[in-house]
Order: sequence, then C-alpha cells, then structure tokens
Amino acid sequence: IDGTVAVKVSEVNENVRAGQSVYILNTDDDLEAISFVPESAIGKINIGSQVNINVGALGKSYLGEVIEVATSSLQYGSTYPVKVAILEKDKKLRSGMSVVIDFNKDVLAEKTKIFIPLNVILKDMNTNYVFIVEKNDESVGVVRKVEIKVGDITDKGLEVLSGLSERDELITAGMTKLEDGQQVKLK
Repeated sequence: IDGTVAVKVSEVNENVRAGQSVYILNTDDDLEAISFVPESAIGKINIGSQVNINVGALGKSYLGEVIEVATSSLQYGSTYPVKVAILEKDKKLRSGMSVVIDFNKDVLAEKTKIFIPLNVILKDMNTNYVFIVEKNDESVGVVRKVEIKVGDITDKGLEVLSGLSERDELITAGMTKLEDGQQVKLK
C-alpha cells in the first residue's frame, strides 16, 4: 500500500485486540466524500449520478460519482449519508478537506441538451438530418446539410444527441427545397 500514516492509534508495547486499528493510513487513490442529505431530497439521488465537488480551500471543482446511498437515517437524525467517489486525481486534494457536493449536475446537464421541433428533421436511407445556415455576411448564407443522432421526444421537442451545437442556426421552413451548399438570402 502506497500512502502515509495519518494517525497512530496504538503505542509500542501496548496490548491490542484482534481487528483493532494500530494506524490509520491515507492514500492519494480513491478519495471519497460523504454528504448528509435531508429526507426530502434523498429520493432524487441515485447511485451512478454525476456530481460536482467544490473544494473551497483550493478554489477548484472536481467531478464525482455517487457510489453509495444509505437506506437508513439511524444515527443521523433526518439525514441520510451519501458517499461520493472523487473521479479526478489531484495531489493538492487531501483527505479531511471540507467540500460542498452539488448533486444537481444531472439537472445542469439537462440545460445543455439541444431540442429541435419535430417538423424540421428529414430522413434519407438510414440517417436523420437537418439543414443549418452558415452566415457569410449579414445578408447571405450557405445551407449545410447536417447528419444528426436523435434521442427522446419530450415536451421540449426532439432531443439531439449529436450533430448540432447550440450556436447552429437551424432552418425551420422550406427544407424540402434546399440543397447542401446552396446560397440563401438572410432576412
């Protein structure tokens, strides 16, 4: 085991029981954080969920993953312990540092998803595509045919998994008359 002695629990020539700790070791690998989550929110936290771990002392955030959600709040009042693995390695990060865990990473990821209206998607053979316009200047643009991969249909529209970015300008009318590379006037 590669690590350092954090605490010396027993002294030389001291009698110890079987299983009693003699030293507590710290390693730089597999760091974890524990947060106590109130009962009103524990049902929204799932094993495998991605979280942000903010370390105030370092002024830095790390990616984490929920690895354990307690099923009982015994000993903790009306809060449940949740264990999070810190996925990023950093020698500056040390055992015992205070952290703030942001469990809303999945919610934040939802905000960065791209949704498009159902009527703008076109299909040829086995691919889905849309048309976007790339501006040459303020009055002229070039039509680009972009292959996309789609996800679920939601109340926000059709989820786009790949092919589009937030900055792309989607053409929403007259798509059947367009061709890739065609010049168009912008209004």
